[in-house]
Amino acid sequence: MDQKRIAESGSRLHSYGDSKTEEFLKSEAGRSLLKLIRDDNKSHFLTEAKRIFENDSDALDRSTVSKLLRLCCASDSVDCASALLNGDLAIVPPVNEMDESGRSALHIAADKHAARCIELLLQNHARTDLKTIDERAQLALDLSLSSNRMDVKWAPDKNSVEDLVVALSGKEWSAVRFLVENTKELSEVAYANAVKGCVVGLAALLIVAENKVKELTVELHDANSGAKEKMTLYEFIISKALSLAHATTPSTMARHSSSTEAESENAEIRKLSLCEIKLLQLFGADVPTSSTVMRMTLPLIRAVQVIKG
Repeated sequence: MDQKRIAESGSRLHSYGDSKTEEFLKSEAGRSLLKLIRDDNKSHFLTEAKRIFENDSDALDRSTVSKLLRLCCASDSVDCASALLNGDLAIVPPVNEMDESGRSALHIAADKHAARCIELLLQNHARTDLKTIDERAQLALDLSLSSNRMDVKWAPDKNSVEDLVVALSGKEWSAVRFLVENTKELSEVAYANAVKGCVVGLAALLIVAENKVKELTVELHDANSGAKEKMTLYEFIISKALSLAHATTPSTMARHSSSTEAESENAEIRKLSLCEIKLLQLFGADVPTSSTVMRMTLPLIRAVQVIKG
């Protein structure tokens, strides 16, 4: 490993470790372990780690081993991670422990799309229902969908949803697939992506688990009547687009002429909702059957046809 890559690995310690562990891993001995982790050289990693900790027993504690596991997950170094979880250093790191930034090993692996480590962690009872302890409160599945590994050159004003699906189809989906298959909160994640207009995240879920996503239902509450109605994700997105369309009609805008910024935001969300509708249509979503959504649905479906692509 060259010095630049070692430095990059070392910079991650501020995210994954406390000050004592950081100091150790910045030392010459610690840097040698970082290199072996990055190379996923299990036998040499164990030999070097045991040698180091025999000479400095104070350096080996649960915190250090936990941070080593997180570094393994950041690099998808599954052999070294397996050795740690097997207790080969005499201390087994708690698989669901959160670090100082509020993330578990699974969160880190999910963010890096470290598929092999995700599978290993799940086999060792990593919890997919844990949310990051920060303002975003994300599940591992959320992180996998918002990861920079999901970056694609796609813009709703310039590209079609077909272009998006083609761009995403060339990616490796093992990491997301493992998480989808083991996350009971899939409906919550899909719903959140739909609400926020995260077309890329929704497309990824459809590519990985088309049938599951199309069959998901959400329960909506009418604040005025108190009535509840279950809708498919497709029906919910249509309902959302319809409500935004009403909010941006000329008469409504005239009554709220001071809310130009909010109107512009609604228009943007509606545009993304139309992309989501077309995306679900592309994957064969069923025609809406909800009585609420059926009202005024036809004009909206027609509006989808004018989206570029």
